[in-house]
Amino acid sequence: MVLAFFIRNKGFVQTAMFVLVLAGISAIPAFQTGEGAEETVEELAGVDHQQIHVHEHQAQTGMRVTVGAGIIALIGMLWMRSKKVQPMLPVVLVAIAAFTSSYFMTMVGHSGGLIRHPEISADGGGSTPVMQNDHRDDDDD
Repeated sequence: MVLAFFIRNKGFVQTAMFVLVLAGISAIPAFQTGEGAEETVEELAGVDHQQIHVHEHQAQTGMRVTVGAGIIALIGMLWMRSKKVQPMLPVVLVAIAAFTSSYFMTMVGHSGGLIRHPEISADGGGSTPVMQNDHRDDDDD
């Protein structure tokens, strides 16, 4: 959407909006697969059940925001189709919706990663120490 905003080519903008509509549609079945995955992952050793519920809540929010962004993009496409001159308002609104959706879906991905990889958390919980190579043995001489 950002590129479409600067290029200002109607076809390019409409394509970017269509991709966001597809993302909104795709978010629903992606969210629906989570319940089955939750049942499987809950049985694994070392899984933080609280983190599963955090991820589930964020996934629900992310799905709603992404579906909303898809609806905004669809309205923007229809609005632009009815105008001879490309109005900037729908482009700006869809870009904001796309950024918002991207932010929430990034949070969903991060919280999902924390379920099996606690070492990526901010507090480093469950992380294994990383060996640092000080490159003393890397002499090319």
